[in-house]
Amino acid sequence: MLTPTIIFLLLLTLALASPLTSRSHPEGWPIPEMKLHFMGTSTQTPIPWAPNNGFDSTIEFTVVFPLGKATCTAHWPEGQLPTTTISCGKNESEEPVEFSLSKREDRDGAFNECNFVLHVEKRGTNG
Repeated sequence: MLTPTIIFLLLLTLALASPLTSRSHPEGWPIPEMKLHFMGTSTQTPIPWAPNNGFDSTIEFTVVFPLGKATCTAHWPEGQLPTTTISCGKNESEEPVEFSLSKREDRDGAFNECNFVLHVEKRGTNG
C-alpha cells in the first residue's frame, strides 16, 4: 500500500529527475566548406623555408543554421593553435556565432596542430 510519505517521495523524485531529462541536447549544423592551411616547420624537401617566408596557419569555414549561415575565420602562428573563443560575427538571422578549437594529443602524446576539435556556438533562440 502506498502511504502519503511514499507518494510524496515518488513525486519528489519525479520532480527532481524531470529537469535532467528535459535538458536540451547540443545541436549539429552542417559545415559544407572548410579551408585549412597549416604552416609547417619545413617544406618537406631538401630546401628549407627562408627565414622571412613563413606564414600563419589559417582556418575558414561556413556553418549552415536553419535560419541562416555564418562564415568563420582565424589565423595563428605555426604550432600555436588558438584555444580562446573567436567571434564569427552574426549569422544571417543576426544571431552571434563564435567558435573555439581544442588541442588533441596524438597517440604518442605529442601535439599536432592538425589534430583539434572544433566547437561552434550560436547565441540565440531562432533555430
